[in-house]
Amino acid sequence: MYLRMSLSASLFAFFCSSTMAIAINEPDIVFKKSASADLVSSPPALALPARELEKMTRDKRFLQKMNDYSTKRKVALIQVKPDGSAILNPEMKGTFIEYEYVHIPKNADLTQKDCDELWGHTVSTSPEFRTYQLELAGKKLPDDAKKRYFIDTIFQDSKLLKYRIRGAEIKLPQWNEV
Repeated sequence: MYLRMSLSASLFAFFCSSTMAIAINEPDIVFKKSASADLVSSPPALALPARELEKMTRDKRFLQKMNDYSTKRKVALIQVKPDGSAILNPEMKGTFIEYEYVHIPKNADLTQKDCDELWGHTVSTSPEFRTYQLELAGKKLPDDAKKRYFIDTIFQDSKLLKYRIRGAEIKLPQWNEV
């Protein structure tokens, strides 16, 4: 079962027989109840998806285009791993719910045109790779450098082949294959 949810100012969960809804302060979400989860009979059923979402997003960072304060559209999601490396647009699978972000395409589907449209113009282009600069979505930090991230990309036949994420909290930037 897939549902699309809209933005909301509060975090809540609602269950009614096999229908469920979660509204959060994030982009529209498509989510699916895990086949093995029995949310209605699992106490406390109302809090499980909300707690799971909070736990799954703790090490994630939503990014937006640089200086895009009018729309504040989230165009990428990164996960900072404990070893200091990062991955782009990670899957969000939990015990009870699987989440998919509607406005952020899967890495395997990203083309050079998609990246240009989502992330804006490249800040540098070399024969080896193209670099996009993004910033933390909705965060006000005193040092602008702390909220900036760079995504280096390599395309083959206009499809994303490899990427590397760099930024202040990324201690181990490494190339990842799509």
